[in-house]
Amino acid sequence: MPPDRSPLAVSRSEIDQSATSLWRQVKRALRDLASSQQPGSRLPTEGELCTQFGVSRTTVRQAVNSLVAEGVLFSRQGSGTYVAPAKLGEEIAGLQSLVSTRELISRRGGSPTIRVMGVDTIPPDVRLKDRLAVTDKELVYKIRRLRLSDGEVVATQVTYLSQRLFPGLGPADFASSALRDLLGTRYGLEFSHVDATLEVGTADQHHAEPLGIAVGAPLVIIERVWYVTTGTPVIFSRIFHRHDRYRMQMRIDLVSSP
Repeated sequence: MPPDRSPLAVSRSEIDQSATSLWRQVKRALRDLASSQQPGSRLPTEGELCTQFGVSRTTVRQAVNSLVAEGVLFSRQGSGTYVAPAKLGEEIAGLQSLVSTRELISRRGGSPTIRVMGVDTIPPDVRLKDRLAVTDKELVYKIRRLRLSDGEVVATQVTYLSQRLFPGLGPADFASSALRDLLGTRYGLEFSHVDATLEVGTADQHHAEPLGIAVGAPLVIIERVWYVTTGTPVIFSRIFHRHDRYRMQMRIDLVSSP
């Protein structure tokens, strides 16, 4: 569908100027707007959004960039920002348990192990600030690991943690196959829920080589954000599976139509 060249009208939203996360409020308002519009609809310009919400260009840009990173919006240089086509997806209600890669391997009769490929401390980009609710002044652990079954690499994984929330972590901790359990026990955390998404992507060199596939080959990507009981997101991970080695199976209880 060709983009609509006439920009959308944004209804005036109440933005709490005393709040610390103005960009999150703007992001929420823009997400609501995008969900009510057709794909290809054009957003107002950055300047118009600043005027509408009474916030700075930096705030608007951070909100828009976060939605672009999530695939809610897309930008065309010199043209504007548009509502992106919705991804095919199915929300499964009533799924009460989340099975880890380690548990999947064990259930299949394999021996799960972890190989740490590297640990870096990095400043957060737009996506990390959104997923982990961290600020520009904080640093984030980036942990690159391989998940193996009986010595064979079955997935690559990148996990991000706030250094502020988890001080004192060392190499032995990052090599733990049950990192979530370790963090919960050591730091007294009680996990409440996980936001998980599954999508298809393509392999770059970092994932293709250890998985034994060609660059550009399809991947199944599972993204998870772990929350504690206070509602704070504390772990963000992305797991990359070969498309020919991963299958999701589920039971869906049918609900009668009204």
